[in-house]
Amino acid sequence: MSQPSVLVTGASSGIGAATASALAARGRRVFGTHRQPRASADPAVEWLEMDVCDDASVTTGIAHVMNAAGRIDAVVCCAGFGIFGSVEDIDLDDAQRQFDTNFFGVLRVLRAVLPGLREVAANGGDARVVLVG
Repeated sequence: MSQPSVLVTGASSGIGAATASALAARGRRVFGTHRQPRASADPAVEWLEMDVCDDASVTTGIAHVMNAAGRIDAVVCCAGFGIFGSVEDIDLDDAQRQFDTNFFGVLRVLRAVLPGLREVAANGGDARVVLVG
């Protein structure tokens, strides 16, 4: 079987960046997503632009990984952000953006990758889903 491939959302910073780098160092073929490229991005990670808040972007990103690797063995959903403050001080638009990213973004990605993960598992592979929240 060829090198396992992993999709890591939100891989351009924080936990996502650390996860992508660690998986690449362990011999996985890692596809890291970002909304905007960073100059300091890990060169061991294959980078693709993908916005988890956009259906077409997620579909295109998953198709890119499938074309490049033939399968996705695991997905690590790290895309997300926090807003902090008291309820009366938080801007409603910011809260809606956070919910779209942190909840619906995960849902979009999972809906797109689950058929392929099921196929990997059905063929004796070790399919994984990791949600970071």
